[in-house]
Amino acid sequence: TSTKSGIARIFDIRKQQEIIRISTVPDVWDIAVSPDGEHFALTFAAQADPTRANTQVWSISQKKQIASIPGGQAGIARFSRDGRWLKLSGRGDTDSAYDSHGWVPVRDFKFSGSNPVFDPKTDRAAVNAEDNTIRLWEPSGDQSYDLASPLLRASAYRLAFSPDGKRLAAHGYNNVLLIWDMETLKQRMAAYRFK
Repeated sequence: TSTKSGIARIFDIRKQQEIIRISTVPDVWDIAVSPDGEHFALTFAAQADPTRANTQVWSISQKKQIASIPGGQAGIARFSRDGRWLKLSGRGDTDSAYDSHGWVPVRDFKFSGSNPVFDPKTDRAAVNAEDNTIRLWEPSGDQSYDLASPLLRASAYRLAFSPDGKRLAAHGYNNVLLIWDMETLKQRMAAYRFK
């Protein structure tokens, strides 16, 4: 969990106890846990002091911060499905993904957009594009497909793939929830030479 008052906590659900409490961070905006449960990343709110607003990566087993990554302020961090890299959105350097072995930039993404989420089966990315569409990107970052919906009328607040990768959900600022069937979308994308 995380709070705007600058407290982040990690819980062990099986043991029903708090295992890490961090209270020395700026206003927490988002928290992401790696698929293997070994790391978590914290991003910070827009009003946080920019000199302290780099994305922080923590080791859960060591209970300490292990990396500070430029960028991600007022954005989110998301781990790839295999936990090998971390992608940021928000302010600062958000065009790179960071390798989880050393936390250095490893690949440049050509796509832009906020609130990235990754298909758990393919690493295909979905982002909120600046033109209020939801954009799907191939992992290579060189092909995209836009999902425009007049129902949203504004950018989506949150995106999420289902755990099996069969559906993509978008929740808009106007409280509209849209759900797409990925199999149907894959057929449409193939018609546009998006494999």
